[in-house]
Amino acid sequence: MPARALPATQPAARPSPSMAGPRGCLSGFRPLLRLLGRAPPESQRKVRMDKRRATHMYAVRGRIGSGAFGEVSLAASKQGGGDCVLKVVELEAVRKFEDLEREVTLHSEMDHPHIVRIYDWFLSRRRTTLSMEWCQGGDLRQALAERECIDEPEAQPLFAQIMRAVRYMHSKALVHRDLKLDNFLLQKQDVPLERNIVKVIDFGFAARFVPGTKALKTVCGSPGYTAPEVWKGERYDERCDIFSCGVVLVCMLGGYCPFEGNTAREVIMRTIHRPLDVSGPDFEHVSRETRRLMLRMCSRNPDRRPSAEAVLATDFVQESSDSEVDTPDLSPETIINNLLSYCKLDFLVQASRYHVACHLDDASVAIMRKAFNRIDVDGDGLISLEELQRGCGYHGDIGSVEDMFRTLNLHGSGAIEYTEFLTAMLGRRRLPESACRAAFQSLDAGLRGVIKARDIAEALGSECIERLRASGLPGHQAAGGGKSGGRGFRYEDFVALLSTRPDKP
Repeated sequence: MPARALPATQPAARPSPSMAGPRGCLSGFRPLLRLLGRAPPESQRKVRMDKRRATHMYAVRGRIGSGAFGEVSLAASKQGGGDCVLKVVELEAVRKFEDLEREVTLHSEMDHPHIVRIYDWFLSRRRTTLSMEWCQGGDLRQALAERECIDEPEAQPLFAQIMRAVRYMHSKALVHRDLKLDNFLLQKQDVPLERNIVKVIDFGFAARFVPGTKALKTVCGSPGYTAPEVWKGERYDERCDIFSCGVVLVCMLGGYCPFEGNTAREVIMRTIHRPLDVSGPDFEHVSRETRRLMLRMCSRNPDRRPSAEAVLATDFVQESSDSEVDTPDLSPETIINNLLSYCKLDFLVQASRYHVACHLDDASVAIMRKAFNRIDVDGDGLISLEELQRGCGYHGDIGSVEDMFRTLNLHGSGAIEYTEFLTAMLGRRRLPESACRAAFQSLDAGLRGVIKARDIAEALGSECIERLRASGLPGHQAAGGGKSGGRGFRYEDFVALLSTRPDKP
């Protein structure tokens, strides 16, 4: 690494615990929220606050870290559902519960291969706990601190993944506002950087924006990474994230943060007044085109910065090596066959498999993630009908493809989302028991060992409840089914449901 090492990240502009939650609803926890005087609006959904204590479901194996808001621990499911990370935040340390709730909601709506997945959200009178995906490789800052230098071929795959995640967030009209080395986790441990998987965390400063407008005005972020227009109090848009990603790229290739200082104020003033300089010896190994890209991304004039889509189209990203080159490919024929088989399943089976797909570990999704990223040519984290046809080289009946596409589009987003794709690609393979148990455990809100069809649909949102009602299932199946009859599905019934084969045409 060059003589100047990456400095410790300056404190954020305002405190924010990193919280997030899975798809679901808030209705089950309204009594406690009302007791706290913090009841969310009735229309809120996609987040499931759980009455259960996290300790009912998870056994803590050891502490990973701690901070002003609480601690982070590695935990294992008591029901054999695999390992996860538990993040505990003391409510007395949270300034405004609404900020916490907003962060949970926004993160819960993200479904992307390069954004950390959240499993459950638990809320008690004194603390809130998240269970989330475990990334074993630590954060990108730690990884770079262990290196003397990182060259372009190593940085390209990592940066491509980062920009795919940012492109996806922006396509969902979401701006992150705190993209920095510390908020990118590496999925694998003891794997070369160019073969690793990057995932975004911490949506504490995330916000909705209206495309084509500069309506954001909150001053927030981390000194050294946040765009100058944010610090100046000007109205801004999603291109503040592009500036932050440019700084991240400079850190990766140059080995240090370009806006250094002894205090947060000094760092902020240099960000506002000092243009980026990549002409020194620390960047002699960087190509002229890449240096130009960094200068454009870190322009003090946000109107001169490229969009995330434009960055993905640059040679620097397009020429990056495949980070999963050692992972086998799914053939187009296999993909189409799995999609067709999935579309023949009952809706309840589809929804149940979706929950299992949410809990698959990295080893189980690697092949499917590679196929998803290959088909998602524009990098927006969604597969359109045109991408599906081109990516699979399908030249059959267009009408049948359109019907299949509508069936796959479980949440009505107009495109196939990541977990929807994973669900379809599970095909006829034997589902991992750890993922099945984790899915059942997450749905069993009452810890009764029994779940109902409505539980399965409700956790995916109100539109899925309507689809369940319209699915034409027999009454006992809609109520619960399985050997328990109308009382619900026990775990063995749930596994039998997951193993249902598609009806023949």
